[in-house]
Amino acid sequence: MPISEATFGAVDKGHAIIAVTSGAAKVAPRIVGRTDLPNTVPSGTEWASFESGYFEGDTYVLARTWPDPGAPRAGMVFTHAVMAPFVEIDNPDGLLLLSANLPQSPDRGAALKERSWQPPEHHAVSKHAHQLLDALLDEKRQPPIVWLGEADLLRTLTALWRYLPSAARRSVTFRLSFGPEDVAAAAPLVVMTPRQLAQRWKGRTIIDPTQPPPPASEVARSILTPSSADEIAAYANAYGIIVRSLSEFGLLQKSWEIGKSGSSEYGVLLAQLRFVMTLSPQREPGAEQKAVLVADLARAVDSANTTQISALRNINLATWGCGDPLWAAVRAWATRAAALETDAADDIAIWRNATADGAQSAWALAVREGLEEAAKSADGAFCVAWWRRWTAAPELITPVFALLPTKKKMQDALVLTAPQTIDETLAEPVMAAAAGKKWWALHATVARRSLALSAAVKRQLAVDTDQAYTAGFAILFEGLPAHDLLATAVDVEDARLIAMAGDAAAADPTLLEPFDPRIVAWRRIWEIAVRRNADAWQGVGDQTAVREEIVQQLRGGAPLEPSFLEQVAVTPIANLTDVPDRGDVWDTLPEPARSAFLAATATGWLTDFANRKRAPDDADATLRRAIVAPQARDAFFSAHGRTVAIALSYFEAFEEVPEHVATAWLRRLRDQHISVDQADAERIGALVRDRRWHSAASVVAALLHTDGRGSLAPAAIALRGFFQMMDLGMLMVKGFLDVGSQQDVWAIFEDVACELYPHGPNETELWSRAGGKKADLPDGYTGRQRWHATVKLLRNGGSRLSASELLTEMTADHRRNEKLAWLAKQAAFQEE
Repeated sequence: MPISEATFGAVDKGHAIIAVTSGAAKVAPRIVGRTDLPNTVPSGTEWASFESGYFEGDTYVLARTWPDPGAPRAGMVFTHAVMAPFVEIDNPDGLLLLSANLPQSPDRGAALKERSWQPPEHHAVSKHAHQLLDALLDEKRQPPIVWLGEADLLRTLTALWRYLPSAARRSVTFRLSFGPEDVAAAAPLVVMTPRQLAQRWKGRTIIDPTQPPPPASEVARSILTPSSADEIAAYANAYGIIVRSLSEFGLLQKSWEIGKSGSSEYGVLLAQLRFVMTLSPQREPGAEQKAVLVADLARAVDSANTTQISALRNINLATWGCGDPLWAAVRAWATRAAALETDAADDIAIWRNATADGAQSAWALAVREGLEEAAKSADGAFCVAWWRRWTAAPELITPVFALLPTKKKMQDALVLTAPQTIDETLAEPVMAAAAGKKWWALHATVARRSLALSAAVKRQLAVDTDQAYTAGFAILFEGLPAHDLLATAVDVEDARLIAMAGDAAAADPTLLEPFDPRIVAWRRIWEIAVRRNADAWQGVGDQTAVREEIVQQLRGGAPLEPSFLEQVAVTPIANLTDVPDRGDVWDTLPEPARSAFLAATATGWLTDFANRKRAPDDADATLRRAIVAPQARDAFFSAHGRTVAIALSYFEAFEEVPEHVATAWLRRLRDQHISVDQADAERIGALVRDRRWHSAASVVAALLHTDGRGSLAPAAIALRGFFQMMDLGMLMVKGFLDVGSQQDVWAIFEDVACELYPHGPNETELWSRAGGKKADLPDGYTGRQRWHATVKLLRNGGSRLSASELLTEMTADHRRNEKLAWLAKQAAFQEE
């Protein structure tokens, strides 16, 4: 495409278009103002011809302006401009080609035409080109760059144009300016200013082409070296980098500088990654090389420090789609770092950033996952490390707790490693977090180490409401005097504390010394203690006072727990023997406590009775029934049965006692070989006789007969008219009773005969063998009837056979029979 051109200058005392080619016809009218001086020339300021370059739409305009001394008025100029579409000059030699068509001197009458490209004359890169490039790449500079004087700027820019990418070329604009006010609205990239006006540009980057430039930067030297430029281009192509501005061009060069080093150091690779991500944010083009860069960085993560890992926080590889290796490496790094004991600022920062609200970047997720992985071990090192971090940064407690596994092992490890003293700033959030996970043991540990006992218990009770769980409260009282536990249990009345207090009192009954039955908590503690240890009641300081208070509570209608009363009932405190008017208490007691209290009181009353401290009339009707009940009665005889006088007093005092109790007691006298004095024997006889205890009388007789208990003879005398004939005969045979009458002798004979010959007198031919006639035998349906009739016959002498003869034959059959031998000595059986 040909180059278009136009000239501008004095027309009718104004600045306007002088001539224009057809190709510039549309652009020229729009740039008239830009072909004149930017402002009035300051007084005393001299200026020479200058060049300007700028865009008008997609057309790049390059102009040269001269003073016009022949103009109608002073200060007017003549400008010759050449222009071409940017796409035509967007190549290394584009600006050089365009500038070659600018005339070297003004010619107002020159015939303009569409020009063809002319072969350019290449210019060497000047030292000031490096200086200008460094200035262009300096993002911190205040625009515009100031070039002192009007010479050599175009030459320098055409040299730079060759090495600039397309986007950077679009920023190449320049012109003359007399001060900052000329460029306030839209500053070009570079301005030329007369030397006399240099002071006006304070704060800007000023380049003086007449002075030696400062040392060029590595960036500038690299960019302006042809071989490096090719490498930079190849590098950009590999990563799919398309530069869109001068600043991006600088980033590309820096990225290339890093990349060409081939370093595997983490910091170097991270810097390169940042540059490439900025310059080429999408996966394509360059996806393969981008994946290699990410993998290289991932391998270097292992050697990175905390600050370097934190530097990844804003890295977003989502659009690249190849970040997995890097985040896996970060996750592994975080797993190791989580257990390192440090509270350094950079360490705190990384965990704070990773756990902050809304932290959902891939980096934050990887760090949190690493922490979660480390927490699975729940070992001491991990917990110690985090207690240290939480102490330094309490704000980490809540988010980190959310990542910890809800396992007993984790809680146990935190409890084991918790600091011995914990201040409020640490304690409050830890307790809140522990409560959130229902880690009551940890909550209790922190409460105990940060609060007074009463406050710690209150805090624990507020959250730890599972009555089946006691470990938290056990921690609160661990190592403290058991009295503190009991005092707290009584104060707060929590079932778990009461249970713990009861267990403590069972182990150490002295803890029950201040027991107050008026207080519900104390009663519950008592129950548990006595249930665990039947002797725990002995720890009560004043048992009499406790008994009196319980009775007062019962009489007052207090709702004493049946279970408590049952526990009291198994202790001596239930013995109400000494309680005045105790009879009105029984109906206030529920069963089975009522029966137990009665049994305890009956036992106590009987103890006093045995010691002659109680009289029978001291027992009310309800208590009397308990006193004669088997439980109290058996206990009494077990304790006092061997003392005959005391046992007899019991029988004499309580007519309700059944006969079998007396017979059992009498047998024990025999079995235990207990002696009985005459007075007691007489009391036994009188008791049995008066109560008409036939079985007991038989036992007395048996004791005299079988054991020869002569000491019971007085009892036998009292019972003489009460014995059965068999017993009476035996006692007379033994000599314990005298023969009262012949009738007794004949009755004994009849009884012995019936015993030895139960079928009658002629059993085994007894009657015949004695010399009697069968015809003399009386009739009878039974052997006893026949013997009764026969004895009557013998006694009255109605038989030819005498009683003596019959007794002799019977004695021959039973030579060792004591009764027969005794009868043979009686007068009724003596031969006359």
